[in-house]
Amino acid sequence: MTWTHEQYQRIEHLLPKPRRKAEIDNITFLNALQYVCEKGCRWRALPKHFGKWGTVYQRLRRWIDGGVFDRIEKELRNLHWTAVFQKYSHQSSPQWNGCS
Repeated sequence: MTWTHEQYQRIEHLLPKPRRKAEIDNITFLNALQYVCEKGCRWRALPKHFGKWGTVYQRLRRWIDGGVFDRIEKELRNLHWTAVFQKYSHQSSPQWNGCS
């Protein structure tokens, strides 16, 4: 799986602004993290098209220390539950299929 631009746009406002011109953009960084998680590879084995492994790792540490992933998780959780509530808010009571 890789991040799409649509998915990225949902969280873009939560991400820190670059301190200087970044070596890799945020969507490439997120895809690098996804790759490491899915493949279980070591940082040094990260393919070159994701940028330097050390750069990716340093940004990961900064984002963890800065609470960026906590903000993303909270936002995505809120989006999920908002969608669930909107979907079922028109029903007067829950639908219990097969329960009596």
